[in-house]
Amino acid sequence: MELFFKKKTLSSFQIIIFGFLAVILVGTLLLMLPFASREPGSAPFLDALFTATSATCVTGLIVHDTATYWSCFGQVVILLLIPNILQRNIARSLTRARMVSIIAFAAVLLVHLLLFSLG
Repeated sequence: MELFFKKKTLSSFQIIIFGFLAVILVGTLLLMLPFASREPGSAPFLDALFTATSATCVTGLIVHDTATYWSCFGQVVILLLIPNILQRNIARSLTRARMVSIIAFAAVLLVHLLLFSLG
């Protein structure tokens, strides 16, 4: 009975792998939304998956031209998927209050972009 309830922990390697998979999956789902591309309908799963993986792993490979295929929302999603060491260094140097205000501004901007792209 004790073996059945034994608590399992993840290694740091597994946490990194699952983190990358989660970011890629969320990016793929966001890029598959109908308003993420300028084409009618949503982007195909494999195109969104490849674009999200490429942006997250910083390979620079693309299936479609980013400026013409993806809408403003899609471009923002791709931009947010790209890890940037400079952003991490800036985040460390900011105070918590300033960081909260920047995150709030980014959230308002994202909502504005969503409403603008829908309507």
